[in-house]
Amino acid sequence: MATTIKFTKMQGAGNDYIYINTLEYPIADPVKTSIKWSSYHTGIGSDGLVLIGKSASGFQYAHIQCRWF
Repeated sequence: MATTIKFTKMQGAGNDYIYINTLEYPIADPVKTSIKWSSYHTGIGSDGLVLIGKSASGFQYAHIQCRWF
């Protein structure tokens, strides 16, 4: 069964990325997901995937972190 994941696709300076809020939609294998979704012929089409989620620092320095794939 397919899962619906809300995403935002942003572009600028000739690049476009898919942004996912992993607080709401956890991504189990971000590398595999990035490769699959970034394909222009069979996926969403992008230069990469950006995952926005809870900071690994435990809020010592930042409330969120971005991971780029």
